[in-house]
Amino acid sequence: TNSYWKLATGCREISTGCNQCFARRTVEGVGTSFDVLLKTARREWYWIYNLSLAKGMTEHRMQVSPHSDVFIEGFDPYRTEMWDIIREMRTLKPWLKFLILTKRPHNVPSRLPPDWGNGGDNVWLGVSAENQKWADTRISSILKVPSKEYFVSACPLLEPVTLSKFLVTGKINFIMAGCESGPMSRTTDLSWLESIRKEVEYFGGCFVLVQYWGPDGK
Repeated sequence: TNSYWKLATGCREISTGCNQCFARRTVEGVGTSFDVLLKTARREWYWIYNLSLAKGMTEHRMQVSPHSDVFIEGFDPYRTEMWDIIREMRTLKPWLKFLILTKRPHNVPSRLPPDWGNGGDNVWLGVSAENQKWADTRISSILKVPSKEYFVSACPLLEPVTLSKFLVTGKINFIMAGCESGPMSRTTDLSWLESIRKEVEYFGGCFVLVQYWGPDGK
């Protein structure tokens, strides 16, 4: 992704991938509770109106609300405004793509805008897949929701994961993967990342290594 649209802070743990949550550390590091969902300042919502496409680029990928989950129940009061801005950007900045990542794909159908149809031209729906259990569960769930583009974030990757049965459908073409950060981070083996990269490239997709350091921290 090229940037972040910080709409709110706060979330609740839902799976093992949340145990060393970077968003919690970031938010609590500035003295804000992560257990209460709070809307960010107006400037965090509206700075995108001044965003310009960098020279030589054909699109700009923006991750939505990295310090929260827009499909969590507490986000309900803010979601309509979010969809309104995204809808406006389709015309104002058609090169701007909003990547919405969730661990709650089961909530997505009931929280889409009324005009969603087969998906927004500028929206990618994605799920976190820290292990095989959640990869199978969440990817299967999100693929039932109409969308023009889908993506997967295997970050933090906590065990070997295979995505071939989803990649072969041709519906998922963008995979991010990486290790966990923080003082209590769990180990990601480099071979797990290499395996996913090879799968993605075999099916003609795009693989992005988010971050990696070995057991010695390098």
